[in-house]
Parts: sequence; structure tokens; C-alpha cells
Amino acid sequence: MTTIVNLGCGDRPIPGVVNVDHVYSKGVNEVAEIESLPFRTRSVDVVLASHVLEHVQSIPKAMLEINRILKPGGRLIAWLPVGFTAIENPFHTHVWTPRTVRYLCPDTETTDNDRLRTGFRFIELAITLRRGFLVYHIRKWLNVRSIGIKYEMRFTLEAI
Repeated sequence: MTTIVNLGCGDRPIPGVVNVDHVYSKGVNEVAEIESLPFRTRSVDVVLASHVLEHVQSIPKAMLEINRILKPGGRLIAWLPVGFTAIENPFHTHVWTPRTVRYLCPDTETTDNDRLRTGFRFIELAITLRRGFLVYHIRKWLNVRSIGIKYEMRFTLEAI
């Protein structure tokens, strides 16, 4: 049986997976901080982290803990706001860029001194523009060409 953990689910739990958040709300199965997850070592197949890693206090601690619970070959799939516009939110503690992700993996172009030893292998990374229905209508209503266009980064890492 595949075990999937949805970290930082907030008010968007996913049916059929283990939903984790730091506060309880409807659909949350486990209340925990990412730096201290209540799962056995090497017991999880997939970790989903949608717009949560930019909130952690320590990226290395969070990544090591996620790696601890993943089985070898298990995947972390994460979505984050990308770049410095993300720091406008006072609850975002870190700016993430493609280079940030590369620092988490030993098989990338960063130097030995720069890399964080988190136990992950890089799989893929994509950046998409987050333009939605609401942004279109606010621009139309305000009669402006551009407002708050945000980019989102999705990356996949494999536990080694």
C-alpha cells in the first residue's frame, strides 16, 4: 500500500492521504510541525508539500525530517512561490528560487561547501505563471495592465 503524506494541508485536505498541518482543522489527520513529523523512519512513499516549505523556520531541518520519513526512492513533490515577491507575505520565512532547490541535492552544480546534505537527488523543476480568473477581473475592474502576477515553482526530489 502506498503511503502519501500531504504536509501543510491547511483547509485543503486531500481524501485518501494522511493530511498534516501545524493546527487542527477539518480533514487534518495529524497535527505536527514539519521539523518533527510523527511517522516512522522510512515509512512514507510520497510527500506532497504545497505552499508550506516557505513557512518553515529551518530549511535544512525540514528537509532532513522529510527525508527521514521517506522510503529510499520516495518522492517529495513541492509547490512554492518563487522569487522575492513571495517575501511580501510576512509568514514566508525564506525566498525560494531554482538555485535554492539545487542546494538541497548533492548531484548538482553547486560546490561541496555550498550544498546542504539532505539526502535527496534532484528529479525535476518547473516554473509556471499563476494568473487566475480573479487577477483578470481585478485588472479589468481597476483598469490596470498588471497587478501581482506571481510565479509558482514545482519541484520533485527523490530520497536516496
